[in-house]
Formats: sequence, C-alpha cells, structure tokens
Amino acid sequence: MTARGRLVAIAALLLAATACSTSGDEPISIPALPAGVAVDQPVELFLGLVRDQDGLQRLAAVTNPAGVPGGAGGPIPLGEVAARFGATDRTRSAVSAHFPGDAITFSATGGFARLVLPIADAQREFGLGWQVVTVGDVDVLTATGVPTVPDDLRDQVTEVLPRSRVVRDDGSSLSSAAGPSPASVPAAGTAGVDSAVTDAAAADSAAADSAAADSAAADAGAAGAAVTDAGPVPADPTACAQARHAGAALVADTGLDQVHAAGFGGADARVSVIAVADVQPAPIAAWLECIGHPDVAVRGVLARASRPPAAANVEGQLDIAAVTLALPRLDTLTLVEAGAADWVGDALATALTDPAGQPQVISTSVVYCERQLTPEAIRLSEYVLAAAVAAGTLVVAASGDRGSSACGPGDPAAAVSYPASSPNVLAVGGVDGSGAVWARPADEVAAGGGSSAVFTGRRLPDLASLASAPDLPAIPACTPECGWRRYAGTSFAAPFVAGAMVAVNQARVTAGRPGVAFGVGGVDRVIGPSAVVDVTEGGNDLYDIDCCTAGPGFDEASGWGVPRFGELARG
Repeated sequence: MTARGRLVAIAALLLAATACSTSGDEPISIPALPAGVAVDQPVELFLGLVRDQDGLQRLAAVTNPAGVPGGAGGPIPLGEVAARFGATDRTRSAVSAHFPGDAITFSATGGFARLVLPIADAQREFGLGWQVVTVGDVDVLTATGVPTVPDDLRDQVTEVLPRSRVVRDDGSSLSSAAGPSPASVPAAGTAGVDSAVTDAAAADSAAADSAAADSAAADAGAAGAAVTDAGPVPADPTACAQARHAGAALVADTGLDQVHAAGFGGADARVSVIAVADVQPAPIAAWLECIGHPDVAVRGVLARASRPPAAANVEGQLDIAAVTLALPRLDTLTLVEAGAADWVGDALATALTDPAGQPQVISTSVVYCERQLTPEAIRLSEYVLAAAVAAGTLVVAASGDRGSSACGPGDPAAAVSYPASSPNVLAVGGVDGSGAVWARPADEVAAGGGSSAVFTGRRLPDLASLASAPDLPAIPACTPECGWRRYAGTSFAAPFVAGAMVAVNQARVTAGRPGVAFGVGGVDRVIGPSAVVDVTEGGNDLYDIDCCTAGPGFDEASGWGVPRFGELARG
C-alpha cells in the first residue's frame, strides 16, 4: 500500500470515531483499554474554552488585516484579542486547577488549551473509549465514543477534540507523538493536499496535469524541525530554463513585475506556510539558485502529531517555490509542518502564535471537505481564524482540487473545501494558461469552488491564479528520488497569491494607503474591475451537479478572477 493509500484508509477508519463533547448526566461506561496499550500511555486533547467568539467575529468582519494597526478598521495586537475575547482568568484557573500543572497548555489565541494525560486518566475524565486500527504497517490509537465534560468544568469547556496517536513502525510500539484527530479527518477520497502531480522528470517532458494527490492532511502541536536532509538535486539546465521562463511569465502576466520593479518584494516580511510534509535543503537551494533568488532561511516548526511513513515532501517545496517566486527579496520563511489527519485549527494557531513573530500572511494548501468536519472542529477553528484577521494576519487558503465536489471522488455531491470556505480567509482557485478555469475532468481534478453549507452566503473562491502544470514552472523535489518535475493545482496558486499580497501591501503601506485583503471579513466583496482579469470560460463541475461555470463578474468557479497586482498596488 502506498503512503497516500495509507493516509486515505486511516482517514476513513477514523471518520467513524468522530466525537464531540456532551455534558449529560447519564452514567458513563468506560471500555477496557486495547491490548498492548499501557495505562500511562499519554494522549492529547484540545479543549475549547468559554470565549466571546461572536464578539470576535463581529470585530473580524470590519477589520482589514492589512490595514494600519490601531487605525480605523485596522488590526489590534494578538494579546489584546486574547484578553478581550478569549477565556477569562476564572476559566483558565478552573481548568488549571482540575488537571496536573504540567498537563495543560493554554493557546496564546485565548480560545483553547492542549491537554496531555495518561490514557487511563483521559478515559476517566472524559468517558472516552480507545481502539487501535491498523493500516499496512501503521497502527493508530484513536478515541471512540462521545466525550463528556467533567462536572466542575461544564461552564468552562465548550468542545473536546481528542487526538489520536500513530505508530510509524511495524506496530510493535506506540508512538509518543500525537496524531490524527477524529474531529477533523477527511473521508477516503477527500483531497487533503491540493497539488495535482505530473510524473515528468524534466520540463520538456512534463506536458499534462494528472490526478490530484489524495494525501489526507492535518495540523497538530509541538515544536521541532521540519527541514530535513536530502541528497543533491541533479543539474538539469533545460528544466531550470523552463522554470525561469515560466516563472517570469507568471510574474509579468499578473503585473507583479511592476510591484517588484518599484522595490517591493518581501524584504523583512514574515511569511508562514502550512504544508503536509517536511522539506529538504537541497531542492530549496536548487530552486533559489535557478531563479536567482537570494538564500532564504526556512525555519521549520512542527504542528503535527505524526507524519505518515514515507511522506512525500513535494507539498512544502511547492509552497516555498510559489512564495519565493512572488517575493524575490524574502529572506526568511516559517514552514509549519502538518501531519496525517488532525484538527485544522492547531496548525493555524501554531503559525499565528509563532514565538519568532506573528506572520503578515499564512498560506495553507491543506484542505478538508467542509461537510465532513464536525461543527465543533469548525467552530474552534473559526475562533483562530477570526483572531488572525483581528490581529492583522491575512490567511490565504487553497480552494481545493476537486472542483465543486470537495468530498469527491467517493462522494460527488456539491461541497466546498475548508478552511477556504471560512469568511475569514482569502480563498484562491485556479485557471489554466488560456485563462479558463483549471479543470481536467478525465483525471477528476478541477479548481475548487461553490457555496458553503456552513457559512450562509459564503461563495468561493475569492480569486484565481495559474494552476495548470504545462504553464507552471518545474520545481526540484525529492520523492524520494531528486529531480525536476511539474505539479499542478491550487497548492501553487494559493501561496503565490499569498506572497504577492505581501508585496502589494508593502507598496500600499509605503505610499500611505491601507493594505488590501478583499474577501476577508465579508463575502463577495466587490473590487474594481481594473484590479482583476475576469474569467469567463470553463467550469469546475466534475460530476454533472450543475455547478459551477465561469461567467462575467463573480462566479463560483473563479471568484472575481485573476488579480492584477500592479493595479492593486496602485489602486
């Protein structure tokens, strides 16, 4: 079984264990621990805390995260967000008093806490059962049943999201790293990482898009290094020449070259990207040398419980390539490494609360089918996203590669991807080299879009950008063999737009104008026609569900269109 197959199978098994919290008075029957699991095996849970989420969302709805701090409609410090809208001292004290002193860690966002307990204590406190499921050589220890909140915390804790733990060897021992969360795993067949892969080894042979990777994706929570060693990337002058040409064409076609020429290319910017797997220095160095970009210090932070065996590193490399193409003066970047299948809000919170500094932009190409997530998981994630907007961090999310059927191919009904469906993010779809909506129906991939089933009136994407492999630059990657290959999908489009928005807003702020972050804090925000190239051809309907087709103005296949960054910087 391939690594991708393991991920999808694990996600399918865990979906049945999805749990939320209750506070009923019925007696709890606690099952016995699975065979081979010690009573002191540590497990982790996220506890949503009582907070003023409605008040925070109202503030986010009128905040421009790229505005002038402290100005009208501008952001406020993250510490102030936590103090005004997060858990009160009373709530924090009550939670701290209930658990051992080193068991609980409060998020700097103010909205939740991480709890680590021996599995026997977690069973007793929350009424959870546990089971071990095996997929190939991976054993997953996952919670079963519906967690209950301890009596003395019922007025303090609003959500309980248990994490699972993954065994990465032959199943003989349990890992000490936390893993997939039943509250947020996608079902089998759900696109988790939006990169459609071509297997071509060099630029001149990479001529077609192929099926989107179905890697289940995630977010988690511990510090560490996400940059690992790899062998050298073989020199390939033809591939490098194609990469330079295609990259320069993309920058010029979107007007970003005008912003760069004015001196705005990400100098001193703080950028975070969320990716599924680690990246390796050799491909990064080869890419930067090829495009003539100065060295970029990639700082790795683990926000994941476990990584699946033989996890590919393409996703992180693709994100870094797109961001550095958009920001030729960027000198540092934080990679938040996500795991196999976990609560999406944890990676977002890890990026937002980075001790090295709050980022100006977070780009995520990790997606979940919106209607396969629990309300509890979405609600707690929305607190984090609203906190980001209020504190001045723009979050840019890929809209997915399953067209208007984000749960496909197993479930072709209409659905959109999360977190792209959140009203607190800028959602980015895709176009091909002709300017039509990016789609390859034969491979069941297309730019994501549609109407949210959770957020009333939210339609996505907000914008679109180039996503087709024949038109994108080849990148060096090790999978595990090192070489130059082309990849397609909104995984490239989203981080490219994220980086470009940093450059645009540097230009605007320097000129004394507020930054732009359309699509954030509201839905279907009208922007000037000169700032986009309208997409009127193509669609993203893969399964004949009557959605969605591009047309004049905003549509659910391409949003407002492809941004013209030079116009945005001057407007």
